[in-house]
Amino acid sequence: MNTSNSNNVAFRLPEDHIRELNRLAAARGQSKGRLAKDIVTAAMLDFDRFDELNHRLGVVERALHHLIEQFERLDAMQAAVDQLRASVAATTSRLLVEAAHVDFEEAVAWTQETYGVRENA
Repeated sequence: MNTSNSNNVAFRLPEDHIRELNRLAAARGQSKGRLAKDIVTAAMLDFDRFDELNHRLGVVERALHHLIEQFERLDAMQAAVDQLRASVAATTSRLLVEAAHVDFEEAVAWTQETYGVRENA
């Protein structure tokens, strides 16, 4: 028998899948063979949509990865700016105290307000 020209397809399913196939077929008033054919046909039509969705998901994943990298860079830059700000504030406080003879608490309060920092060294 030449099976390459046959339009028949046969496959085995686990028992729980057979039970579910029988249940679904009965609920639709179809044979399990007809329902299996419909399911396979629908799945084959969905492959193109699946491939497109998979492609789009890959694009989204790459964009998300890029955004995460950018966020990490920005976070590192923000930390550097915060550190620079704190250093400038501390230096300014020290200059105010030592060179301008401003009271330490007043100098710290002014630099905290001016530079938006909460701690001074």
